[in-house]
Amino acid sequence: MFELKSMRTILIGVGLFILACFVLIVLNQPSPTDASFITPPAREPNLTPRPHSDDDDSNGSHALNKAGIYGQVTDLSTGRPGQGFEVDINGSIVRTDSDGRYSLTGLKAGTYTAVLLLPSQAVAAQGTAQVYLADEEIATVDLSYYSETPPTPTPSPTATAAPPTPTLQPEPVADADPRPKANEFSAAFSPLIPSSDGSPTVWINPGHINNEDGVAGTIAIDVANVNDLGAFQGTLNFNPKVIEIEDVVLGNFLDSTGRQTNPLVTEIDNTSGEISFVAFTSGDTAGPNGGGTLAVINFVSKQPGISALELDDVRLVARLGKSISAQIGDGQISVTSCFGDLNEDDVIDVGDVQAAAGRVGQELGDPNYVLEFDINNDNIIDEDDVAIVTDRLSEECP
Repeated sequence: MFELKSMRTILIGVGLFILACFVLIVLNQPSPTDASFITPPAREPNLTPRPHSDDDDSNGSHALNKAGIYGQVTDLSTGRPGQGFEVDINGSIVRTDSDGRYSLTGLKAGTYTAVLLLPSQAVAAQGTAQVYLADEEIATVDLSYYSETPPTPTPSPTATAAPPTPTLQPEPVADADPRPKANEFSAAFSPLIPSSDGSPTVWINPGHINNEDGVAGTIAIDVANVNDLGAFQGTLNFNPKVIEIEDVVLGNFLDSTGRQTNPLVTEIDNTSGEISFVAFTSGDTAGPNGGGTLAVINFVSKQPGISALELDDVRLVARLGKSISAQIGDGQISVTSCFGDLNEDDVIDVGDVQAAAGRVGQELGDPNYVLEFDINNDNIIDEDDVAIVTDRLSEECP
């Protein structure tokens, strides 16, 4: 009985002690002041540019306008992002994060300059950039720097090598005026006159032709001073922009003694501007002597200009197969859209008539013979040429 009372007394004492401790804790707390119950006034929204934060994405319809300038700073020495660098954008300072990225949002339309602020030991690579920002536009401006001074390559000196000599580049030449000029005819080309000393000759006849744009014409490949001719071959190069070859036919010289002549074999390439031809004979009769026409070439003029006629790889062969050496004479075709305008004033008048009449009697090889005044291409300037110009009086050039 006594023990039970003692236990109860102990429990009551412990309970009173705990209660007393709780009361002391409560009494030691500071009393609330009136300021603790004042609700702070609502803050005005900040409309000035501010750095972008990922927390802005969680604000829903209350988030600030994301339009602005975004970018990344890179250390080109290491290839790593530049962390903790300041970027000045029109006076607003932003700092790069751990990925080297920065941003400034809420910007109005205008021109902005981003400047990377670097410590003294760093060297700017792309340290400044300017961008124009339109309304609600996002612009990316990446900047870069070197954390270490980039090495400057130094060329190794060569003990024995001399400095290189600069190679002169040819200056581009503008396309020439397609209309033929008188001085170009006489200065750039002179037809071959077959030799009178008996030397074998192959040449274009006539050596120079005046032709009108769109008009057909004929030239011949002639030979002179040969003996016992049995075969011939060669190529003729021309300007495919100025003329077009229609066909090539065998002349009347090779079979003039009655020998059996095989058909003239030709290849005409009006794209590259080349004709190849070959002809040969058979039989017991001797080959022809002297001269005549080997082949006749029919062409049509395509546009104003000058086409050289260049014979190449020409071979003359005697009846029994012996080669015959020969000199070669090239030719020229001059195409004009204003046939008869000799003084090139875009109208055919008395001045052109006099230009031809003043040279009547001049033949190919004479000092005053000028190719373009020999209008009918017969190697002499005569009354026929004057008549051609007279028939076109008062015509205007196209």
